[in-house]
Amino acid sequence: MSTNLYVQGTRKAAVKVKGKRKTVVDKTEFSLYQTPTIITRLVLSNGTNEKKIEEYIKWVQSTSDAPYVEPVYDYTAEANEDFEYPKIGYRTVYPAQEHVKELREWLSKCDEEDYTVEFYSV
Repeated sequence: MSTNLYVQGTRKAAVKVKGKRKTVVDKTEFSLYQTPTIITRLVLSNGTNEKKIEEYIKWVQSTSDAPYVEPVYDYTAEANEDFEYPKIGYRTVYPAQEHVKELREWLSKCDEEDYTVEFYSV
């Protein structure tokens, strides 16, 4: 059985319920790649979150990053009768690079919004 790696941000938030203040836990998660158990253990064995993040990113970048081409659509134009937007070109996508970029953006947002980020496995 594989042990997968997860990451989530948590923070306490105050809300009013029926006129009373209540403290709740606000959570946000980022969808990581499915990792082999040995990688999950390696990432979790690193002490700080920064080291865990770097270890995970190193693994992601070491996986095959075969690019693919996808169409780019003009969503400002009107859709045709089939609800399709006009194609205006193509772009090359590198999945691992995109994933790392999105992870870094998510981590930055968590930092700005005072979330505590934690890696864990299930």
